[in-house]
Amino acid sequence: MRNTTKRRVVMVIFLGILHCGVNPGKTTAADSGMAFQGELTGWTAFEDNDQAHRELGFRYLPRLKLSLPLSDRLSLDSEIMANLYGTLAQTGEADAETTHGEKAYRLWGRAYTDQAEVRLGLQEISFGPGKILRSLRWFDQKDSRDPTGFTDGVNALLFRYYFESNANVWIWSMTGNRDPMGISLLTASDGSLESGGRIQIPAGAGELGLSVHQRQVDLARYSGRPSDPLQESRVGFDLSWDLGVGLYLETTWLELARNNLIPEHQLFFTLGGDYTFDVGDGLSSVMELMAVDLKSKSNSAADGTIWLLAISEQLPLNLLDKIQVMAFRNFESGVTTLQTAWQRATDTWVITLMVYTSHVDDGATGSAGDRFFFNSTTGQKGIRLLIQTNH
Repeated sequence: MRNTTKRRVVMVIFLGILHCGVNPGKTTAADSGMAFQGELTGWTAFEDNDQAHRELGFRYLPRLKLSLPLSDRLSLDSEIMANLYGTLAQTGEADAETTHGEKAYRLWGRAYTDQAEVRLGLQEISFGPGKILRSLRWFDQKDSRDPTGFTDGVNALLFRYYFESNANVWIWSMTGNRDPMGISLLTASDGSLESGGRIQIPAGAGELGLSVHQRQVDLARYSGRPSDPLQESRVGFDLSWDLGVGLYLETTWLELARNNLIPEHQLFFTLGGDYTFDVGDGLSSVMELMAVDLKSKSNSAADGTIWLLAISEQLPLNLLDKIQVMAFRNFESGVTTLQTAWQRATDTWVITLMVYTSHVDDGATGSAGDRFFFNSTTGQKGIRLLIQTNH
């Protein structure tokens, strides 16, 4: 019943958005404070692993933006987006399988001034200077290899205040988020309330930030066995410098109540740098090193440190085209992944062709520690064509 109700809500949202989209007289911000946009993404992929995998898919994100100025200082706005998706996939000689569905993607309202905002609803919350191996990936699923920047949102109440010194404060409260978010494998307990905040202040030639978050997590969804909720606490610290060469670090200390399945102490540490070399129209380089240190009170076999390395090189070829090469190394699993991508971007179209291959060291498992890295660090090889258009 719950799923049926959710689908009806999403369809009502979509039909309302579609109605606005086909009535241009009602979509101009100057007249009614209403604007309609949409993003359509289609892809096809082939992977040659233990079994050949073929996939064809699409995703459509219609977006309705509403705005209402109340005074010279105070305004209201909201964003409504649906996610309509479908895939057709076949692995080996098995029958092709189809998946399709619809769900809310963004659904929030906001009151804001020049220095403050309060936002309520399904929204994206992300922060930190990291670009690839993000220790502060707390509430999103962004993958640096995905040019669309796709991520599901979280149900939250968010308050942000920006000081004239460029310092800013975030305070949030969350509930009803049933899927794992970010670096954590665990989901929040049903009906529980999560809370946290962040402060970010200028520090000389850079900025530093401090973030905290607390919640009750449901271990039963991870283990498949009945279990009492556990307390999870996170503390994050980040620092960035602009010294000609951009340097930054991110850390997260995650602590769980004592249990027999998940290491109670988890430390994520990312050190990165970026620089644009005077090559062609500018060779943009990013390098990041990440360590994930695990310590368990009840199972010493789970202790250990996972080391990850990522390198990205991006070069514009002309006003429309660019090429990017990315390399990933998971030292724990013994997997090295190399991806090359060509992209052409116009005002309304983005076409991306990606070719990727992986090498697994002799004698390596090819899977240990993969949950803290990327989905494609288990020896995959393939090609993917992605086409995106906006209106």
